[in-house]
Amino acid sequence: MPDRAEPLDVTPPTNRGGRPRKPEGRRLKGEGTIYPVKGRDLLATQVTVGTTPDGKRIRKTAYGKTEKEVLAERERLLRRYRAGHYEAFGKEAERLTTGQYLRDWLELKRPPTVRESSWRRLENFVNVHLVPALGHVALRALRERHVRQLYADKATELAPRTVSHLHAALRAALDQAEADGLLDRNPARRATPPAPPEPVHRPLSVPQVTRLLEACALDRQASLWAVAIFTGCRIGELLGLTWAAVEWDARDGAGILWVRGQADAPVGRAARQRETKSKKGLRPIPLFRQLRAALEAQLAQQQTDRARWPDRWRENGLVFASRTGTPLNYQNVRRAWRLVLARAGLDDQTHIHDTRHSQGTALNLAGVDPATIAAILGHADKAFTMRTYVSETDEGRERAAGLLQSHYAPLDEPAGLRASADYIRPAEMAHTLGVSISRISQLVRAGTLPVTRVGQQVLVRREDWATYLAGRGK
Repeated sequence: MPDRAEPLDVTPPTNRGGRPRKPEGRRLKGEGTIYPVKGRDLLATQVTVGTTPDGKRIRKTAYGKTEKEVLAERERLLRRYRAGHYEAFGKEAERLTTGQYLRDWLELKRPPTVRESSWRRLENFVNVHLVPALGHVALRALRERHVRQLYADKATELAPRTVSHLHAALRAALDQAEADGLLDRNPARRATPPAPPEPVHRPLSVPQVTRLLEACALDRQASLWAVAIFTGCRIGELLGLTWAAVEWDARDGAGILWVRGQADAPVGRAARQRETKSKKGLRPIPLFRQLRAALEAQLAQQQTDRARWPDRWRENGLVFASRTGTPLNYQNVRRAWRLVLARAGLDDQTHIHDTRHSQGTALNLAGVDPATIAAILGHADKAFTMRTYVSETDEGRERAAGLLQSHYAPLDEPAGLRASADYIRPAEMAHTLGVSISRISQLVRAGTLPVTRVGQQVLVRREDWATYLAGRGK
């Protein structure tokens, strides 16, 4: 018989990654050419992921040890391309340093994109802190370890809260880089800065307010400090306050102070205003006697200044201005505040913003409801107001003790009974007999001792107690 034929091998041809080939040996449609990398144990393929502004194709290379790995990397590059990444980025993106990117990002943040004061702060963070530390690192090579090292270095020279603000600026910049496809992920998202300490607020009590206002009675800024304390306004709101916002005869003649904006960085001698910190910042504040007197004193001083220097006066309509009507500088106001604190003998760590905490605490002690306190301070969230701007005080604790005493007054015995020597308490009776309180309770329940009940108090007349002791031979 003829020998049996060997079985045919019908296994389909495969490539090095295990993917089936077409019978004719060509690659599957769209896979491109996979080729070995010279001098390295790697395979590679090219993929087009976009075009430059001048029409040139942007080519990316996918590497892997097997065809399967190469094709997976190629798919990842294509997914990023379809998601909008790599557009208009070529080799320039590969060579982009963190310093170059941060400066470009800063330019895009110029006003009016953000407020001028905010931009100046960002400019300081970028040029003074971020670029010197991270500017030399390629943006695509930036990792969490670089950011953590930055925070560790800055913690030795900056306050923890400043480092926290620096982190916020860097994270915002790198979020944008991630959105633009320049980064796979933001390394600042997981590198957290040192936690800043809880702020210490120092609200002023009424005696402290009295000392402060007496110490600055002859100062030009006396009315500014008084209005800050009586309204709880932010210092920026006060420096931007205009006389047009003071309605002397509103509210049936009582008057209203309207907060409609806050001071912005002045241009020359001209005042500028910007919107309040939030929509709730637009608010009316009713005038009361002390607040009205402070505003009237400021108006009289300003009229004197205008008459003394008519040629130099610049009318800006500001309530609080310099001798010539120009806007006050915030740093000068802070220096003047510290001088007043020193003259009044108050804690020099009391910030001018603590006047807002003083007002919130005073309103709470006066029994004003939280919603109204939040409205007066310009907050949308009354819980935030009570948590942040209302502080515990000795006066508050004493007031609470007084309220509790009144609440539980029905449990008290009459004042005459408490002070009288005609009654004896069960504890004293038990001590006299050398027995427990429970034994005295038994005598009361048995009717052996006639008692007088006041609320929860049980008292026995001393003459009845003497009769009981005599009967016992004591």
